[in-house]
Amino acid sequence: MSYAWGGESEAIVDEICAAFEQAGYAIIRDKSELTYRDSIKDFMDRIGRGSYIIVIISDKYMKSEYCMYEAYRMFQSPEFRERVFPIVLPDAKIFGWDGQTAYVQHWMDEVNEMEAEIKLMASDEPTMLGPLIDRLKDYELTSRFVNDFMHHVADMNVLTPELHVASGYRTLIEEVEGKPKPDSPSNTPTPERVAAVTPRPEIIDTLVVKITNPFEMELIQIPEGEFLMGSKETEEGWSKREELPQHHVYLPEFYIAKYPVTRSQYGVFLEQGEGKKPDNWDPDLNPDHPMVEVSWNDAIAFCEWLSDLTGQLYQLPSEAEWENAARGPWDDRIFPWGSEFDQDKMNSEDSGVGETIPVGTFSPQGDSPYGVADMSGNVWEWTRSLWGREFDEPKFKYPYNPKDGREDLSNTGFRVLRGGSFSSMHDLARVSYRNWSFPYKKDDRIGFRVVTFSKPQ
Repeated sequence: MSYAWGGESEAIVDEICAAFEQAGYAIIRDKSELTYRDSIKDFMDRIGRGSYIIVIISDKYMKSEYCMYEAYRMFQSPEFRERVFPIVLPDAKIFGWDGQTAYVQHWMDEVNEMEAEIKLMASDEPTMLGPLIDRLKDYELTSRFVNDFMHHVADMNVLTPELHVASGYRTLIEEVEGKPKPDSPSNTPTPERVAAVTPRPEIIDTLVVKITNPFEMELIQIPEGEFLMGSKETEEGWSKREELPQHHVYLPEFYIAKYPVTRSQYGVFLEQGEGKKPDNWDPDLNPDHPMVEVSWNDAIAFCEWLSDLTGQLYQLPSEAEWENAARGPWDDRIFPWGSEFDQDKMNSEDSGVGETIPVGTFSPQGDSPYGVADMSGNVWEWTRSLWGREFDEPKFKYPYNPKDGREDLSNTGFRVLRGGSFSSMHDLARVSYRNWSFPYKKDDRIGFRVVTFSKPQ
């Protein structure tokens, strides 16, 4: 049951629960199952991924941060129409143009208000912005999808609440009983949303080099040439304006680490006195997991240390180099392995692990055509590329131009993150998705990998 607490929704939910329980159904309802100190968002996500979801849509529902997050999780499923059963209360104005426009405007106003608050705090309290930034991204997500959600619901014959009550909810129960249980409510993209992909070899035969000093690290050769960067505008529900237009980019040869830098590798850097140890640092804890809680500045310091020690230049990848390594040279695939989402090929929120796992766990099935692992999920990865200084609009747009200042390491603007994490929904783990954060931001979902530009010795 998905609904906003209080008012008419509460009474209808009570009646529906009684009717369905009498028919032998188990109901997940937050007011009775959300326990003290539980994560509200985690619980909302659990409801949003249910096999069948009855949604009581009220005006309060359409303006609720948590309800809209829940609605987004439902809406991402290709089985949306088969598993979601809406009841629209009279105060929810989703059937008329004026009402729909008002809800879109409501969420745009929420985004603008949050942006203004963040900008005011940016200079005075920059270390406190992390939670606000995360919340802003949730609001932006809602503002982008709410219109499509309303149109889909408005296109269904949902009956009126009075008709449902009059039948003792029998019509609703019979409709649910007539639907086969979805095989996978795990948000697999529909065929219409994935790009047509020409069959290609899964892995390209490229050079893999292993360095052993100061630690073992595999690096994979990415040959010079062109690749497709960005998203197609026709990827409905997927492409974002900052990923457009899709375009060809030429890159010289480079070598990229097969895996993100691990805790064990980063520990060598810390033990040699070159880096500040994170709080409660334990060198023996999860040594083969990706290193997290690393700011962009920390990652740059690691690259400088590794360059000095080896006599070979190491850097963070540019976002073009990162996307090339993740996508391969042939096509506009959406994920490293192809264009169909598969939760068994990445550690995303859909997989339900909820934390980092050892690098390479999903290799080779989740590898890119070049054989680079973990490019979708597990941890977000810093790139050396700049986003800009505006939260909602990148200064550095596409087409990608490495000479326009976006690769300036001395600039203090926001830096681009790629790849998604264990807590990201899969649409954020696409190879073209552009995220960003402050260069001083440390997070248990953010790590990095390195590149070099000649064959490592």
